[in-house]
Amino acid sequence: MVQLGLFIFCVGFALVSGQCNIPNCDSCSSSDLTCSRCVSGYYPYFATCTACSKGCVNVTSGPTCDATSGICARGCTPGWVGEKCDRCDSNYYKAGDTCYKCSDHCVSSCDGTTGSCFGGCREGYWGTRCENTCSPFCQGNACFHTNGTCINGCINGFYGLPCETPCGACPCDRTQGTCVGSCTVGFYGEQCDKRCQASCFDNRCERVSGRCTSDCPTGFYGDFCSKNCSTGCDGACNRDTGTCSTGCKRGFYGDTCVNQCNPNCQNGYCGRLDGNCQGECVDGFYGDQCGKQCPSTCSGNCDQKTGSCSGSQSLVSSENDNLPLIVGLSSGGGFLLIIIIVTVLCMQQLRSRKLLEREMAVKRFQEQNGWTFDDERLTANQFDKMSAFNGSMHGGSVHGSIHGSQFHGSQYHDGNDQFRSRGGSTSGNVVFFLKK
Repeated sequence: MVQLGLFIFCVGFALVSGQCNIPNCDSCSSSDLTCSRCVSGYYPYFATCTACSKGCVNVTSGPTCDATSGICARGCTPGWVGEKCDRCDSNYYKAGDTCYKCSDHCVSSCDGTTGSCFGGCREGYWGTRCENTCSPFCQGNACFHTNGTCINGCINGFYGLPCETPCGACPCDRTQGTCVGSCTVGFYGEQCDKRCQASCFDNRCERVSGRCTSDCPTGFYGDFCSKNCSTGCDGACNRDTGTCSTGCKRGFYGDTCVNQCNPNCQNGYCGRLDGNCQGECVDGFYGDQCGKQCPSTCSGNCDQKTGSCSGSQSLVSSENDNLPLIVGLSSGGGFLLIIIIVTVLCMQQLRSRKLLEREMAVKRFQEQNGWTFDDERLTANQFDKMSAFNGSMHGGSVHGSIHGSQFHGSQYHDGNDQFRSRGGSTSGNVVFFLKK
């Protein structure tokens, strides 16, 4: 109908104009003004010039189809059939004015109009024309030809309907992708898609939290071994607390060795826990941590513990508060010395008094009795004083009393007109020599 309408339009146009104005027409009939010959590549069809089919084999010279009938002079190109090569072959389908070969992945041929494969796709392909490949991660490379879903599920390491999503670092559920076992070393998380801290000693960490499961490398501590041990540690530190395990380096102290020893410590070492200097202080300082300065009134160094001047004390008055203390100490020392001197003098005076009393008693005895003592010895008991003897010789015996204590004893003549009392008993155990 379209061609007939076009024919009527062209004829009418030619008749009205009186000229041959048919497109692609080389010459018109003089009687009815229809096209009697078309230009090369066209042929007359219902008073029009129709192009030769694209299915005709192209030639370098001359028409590709018969100028009168439109039959292809050299035959058809692949996929086209018919005298005019205007139909698609059985294994082709037509889209517009072009024939396309059915997919090689069709089980058989395809629909000539849509190109849809009859009988489905060969293994590994899917789609209406089997133009899509199944996911390479489908088990056995098999998928449904309508939607590409893997028929036998995914190979290990992938999940999802088309099996194109990789699992984390673990074997995972092929539908949801959740890990069904342990993560690969170095990974953690529900999907095992998170990396353990690089500072974990053996690259192992807990599946859920990512906390390092073994000791940290030297110099690190914490759940993730991401914290640096103190630079004052002499080696490693505790994995959980950061406490230095092998002590502090010279010049540091404290559990984590972050505190510095006082620079006034002479050898640089101090107590691990209290920071007290382990040795003497440098000159001019004292105290447990050598943090106190010796008094300026000391002419030399001072005591390392008390701060008292260990050398001679300066006579120059200090303008600080130490002067009252020094004066007080000097006054107190002088007072103590006075007490000691007075005590010694009193004891000497008392002793002299006792000796004098004893001499006076002997002298009175001599005056009263006419006897003299060549020698006397008081043994065992010391008498505070000697009273009058009040004794006499009777038949070779001496009787008398000292301190009111009675005594008697035998006497003998030793050839020198001397008599000595011995034996008997005396409450004072007195031995003395007598001379007439």
